[in-house]
Amino acid sequence: MKIILKAWLGIAALSCILSGCMQVDTQEQKLAFGALPLPEYAPIDRYKLALNLEGRRDLVAGDSGILSFSLTNLDTKLVRIPEWYSDDALNIELWCQPWFTEASGPIEELWIPIEYDWKTDLNEEDKAIVSNYYQEPNAPLFRNPLELSPGNKVFINRTLRIVKALKIADDMERRFFVKARLNLSSVNVESPVFVVTVHSAAAEKALHSAKKNR
Repeated sequence: MKIILKAWLGIAALSCILSGCMQVDTQEQKLAFGALPLPEYAPIDRYKLALNLEGRRDLVAGDSGILSFSLTNLDTKLVRIPEWYSDDALNIELWCQPWFTEASGPIEELWIPIEYDWKTDLNEEDKAIVSNYYQEPNAPLFRNPLELSPGNKVFINRTLRIVKALKIADDMERRFFVKARLNLSSVNVESPVFVVTVHSAAAEKALHSAKKNR
């Protein structure tokens, strides 16, 4: 355990520099006569939602490190979430930690929250869409109700920012545990823990070549 913790200290420091450590601030509506707290969203009485990681779980060092999550309504009735952020990425808190060979699974104390920043995490096309939500820096963030019929799902992308800064030898890979939970008050939903791998661009090229030659 001492070896794990010592190794983790350097990685945790790097991760906090690269991705930021999440801060939760209470937002207020600024009015001419003062400030009022934003409305609180009461817990929904009935819901059955599943938050999962979709698509590829093998990422390429130096790339954006996008992870695609899905939120699925597993109930037999429509669910309505009143506080859904218009900028979809805000609805998810993302957490990660390296997978050490000495550990059989993730260590609860070592989870690092990955902050979301639309200016650095999104591509130019997506920036153009969400920039409208941030024109007034002191205004409350835009929210709209989200309705999911039975069996329907919505996709939310988040960026594992450390992937872009990683440099990995062509014959090596790095593994990370990741998990997510909804950043909402009306529902309490957390994903299972997933493992993602990160390999070099050369390894990715070799992988594609091998697939073509099959």
